[in-house]
Amino acid sequence: MTGVAVVVPTFNRLALLRETVNSLRAQTVADARFILVDDGSFNETALFLDSLDRVDSRFEVIVKPASDVRGAQSSRNIGLRACRGEIVTFLDSDDLLEPDCLQRRSEFLEAHPSADIVVGRQAILSPTAERMRWVNVQSPVPELDRFLDLTHPIDVPWVNGGVTIRSSTLEASGVSWLPEFDWDDVAFHFHCIVAGLQVAWMNFDAPPDSYYRMHEGPRFGDQLSTAKGIRSAAEMVCWMRHELEERNLLTSIREASLVRSFYFGSVLRAVDMEDYDTASSLVGLALAAGLIGSARAAGFRAYVNGRHVLRSTSRATFYFNRLSELGLVPAYSSSARSTYGTVPAVNPSISALHP
Repeated sequence: MTGVAVVVPTFNRLALLRETVNSLRAQTVADARFILVDDGSFNETALFLDSLDRVDSRFEVIVKPASDVRGAQSSRNIGLRACRGEIVTFLDSDDLLEPDCLQRRSEFLEAHPSADIVVGRQAILSPTAERMRWVNVQSPVPELDRFLDLTHPIDVPWVNGGVTIRSSTLEASGVSWLPEFDWDDVAFHFHCIVAGLQVAWMNFDAPPDSYYRMHEGPRFGDQLSTAKGIRSAAEMVCWMRHELEERNLLTSIREASLVRSFYFGSVLRAVDMEDYDTASSLVGLALAAGLIGSARAAGFRAYVNGRHVLRSTSRATFYFNRLSELGLVPAYSSSARSTYGTVPAVNPSISALHP
């Protein structure tokens, strides 16, 4: 298989970006193209990006126009439009690939012509953990259903750099990154699956091929903890329900998962921030979108109002009592399934960081 592209949205954080770039330079596949989309970086980061194509001809840097929508999602769309390869990986600018990652995934897709998405062996890399955990772990639960259930502990089957996708199938599906949703990886990969892209998993008996890095610097996902991010998550859940219904994929189990994700991921988080007006408005949003009915909406609003009045009440006791009344406790407990595993503590190859 020829024509491998990696799209990397980036904005500053030069130290992490250097190591991500080094892991790309170390790739063994000969015909790769690394498309970095700069979202307005400045000073040293901008100079570093400007020099990349002179250091390695496989790099292409696109500077996003200031008039474009800011954010990783729109940057990935720009990079996707610039792709000329047969397969594409969307890598965050703080994550890493092992040197043979793209080569192995290309060979896997060539050997599995019916697959559109290959799930690689991605692990979480933390400077403090003694052992690393897998990000991507196969489960008896279908991938689509795992993307719907966003309650704790979150068990989405993969994140951005953990998969490689056939570009032609992605283009034919019409799927793109949606700037309106801050939970970008969930929205995009959910959309891929409901659009019909077929998934195949690599063998997990081998070491990791990529790493999702934990670090103390800012991450794009930090937006999910803001008032805007909470509303965006609620809107995404409503959109998911609409997409499933439009494609005749909505079942009672999936609808229940979405209600849990909405309630725990948005309503309760807004209440914990003591933003009761937002919590109440989100209930109205879900009611209008058909995610919940009037009886459930009344129960949610009663909880929000009760928390507003009884701020000094023990949170744990009040949660349990209220959730029991709403009938959500058993459903939530049964959804708390994590398939995260551990792998031996190993470091990325020296060549991945320092080619």
